[in-house]
Amino acid sequence: YYAHYHDHDMTINSIRRHSHKDAEAYERYSRDVLRQCKIIKPLLKMTPPDLTSFKPKDLFGALEFAKHFAAKDELGGLGEKEIYDTIRFYTMSIRDYLDEYFESDITKAHLAGSAIIGTALGPCSPGSAYVLLHHYMGEVDGSVGSWGYSRGGMGSITKAMMGCLNDHGGEVKPSSEVTNVIVKNGRAIGVATKNGDEYYAKKIVSNLDAKRTFLKITEEKSLPGEFVERIKNLKIRGSSGKLNIALDGLPDFPSIPEGDPGGGGDMHFRETIEEMEGAYDDWKRGQWSRNPYVDMCIPSKSDPTMAAPGKHYTVSYTHLRAHETPEHRGCRGRREKKKGGGGGGGGGGG
Repeated sequence: YYAHYHDHDMTINSIRRHSHKDAEAYERYSRDVLRQCKIIKPLLKMTPPDLTSFKPKDLFGALEFAKHFAAKDELGGLGEKEIYDTIRFYTMSIRDYLDEYFESDITKAHLAGSAIIGTALGPCSPGSAYVLLHHYMGEVDGSVGSWGYSRGGMGSITKAMMGCLNDHGGEVKPSSEVTNVIVKNGRAIGVATKNGDEYYAKKIVSNLDAKRTFLKITEEKSLPGEFVERIKNLKIRGSSGKLNIALDGLPDFPSIPEGDPGGGGDMHFRETIEEMEGAYDDWKRGQWSRNPYVDMCIPSKSDPTMAAPGKHYTVSYTHLRAHETPEHRGCRGRREKKKGGGGGGGGGGG
């Protein structure tokens, strides 16, 4: 097994068990990835300037954009080679990027996981190296690249949000599904719910995805035709699934020594990048991956309030998972045809 620890020396020793060369290369890899994080993170908060405009705002924005590539820092700043490497990095696959540093399949498979989680990409897909940064840029209490657990589970976050809303005079209406956005003179002025209630406000905010917001609960005639077509063409196919499993006790992992902190974090079940790409190939064909990438953790080890005394639970994240397989589409089509019934003459099943 390969384990990545908060302790840097322990991580290096873990890599060294698989390859002495990889252990030496990890320092260079970490430095190069950190440089990319320092470049891109400030840019995510900037409005991209219009490079064809001569307005002062856009000219100043272009200047600020350029400053990030010219700035010097403790990592040595960006010269011509570093700028070239940066542009190249944004379009590379994570497999090609890791091949430039490491030789061990285990090391590369572990590090590649951060480049595909939450995306409809495989490790050989162009641009997957850039996805790696989004997980490396995050931090928990100042610890860069760390993941954190919400004490009490994810529900504790929504409870805290609801409490904050109530404190500021807001009100939550449970079991009030919104079925329609009320539009008047080209402007959203309220919403109608399934139970017939209507609510009006100066600003309407939707936390549904774009397709549900503009194609399901908003009438198309209220929106520009070109905008509707762009929303219809958005690709938001699901690529992952999560399974929560109640455990009667703590699982035993023979490969992980007792007391090793590596057993308390995320556990990735994968040995090679080729296996990860194979899972992606299945997904592209609309199939459930026969050998999916699995990311599993046991939150109750860190937060005992998540399970009854002596019990535990695990969160298993699988990637890649087909949102709808050809078999499911066929079954749905047969059900719809049966529901619509046979039609005489020009009529047909729905």
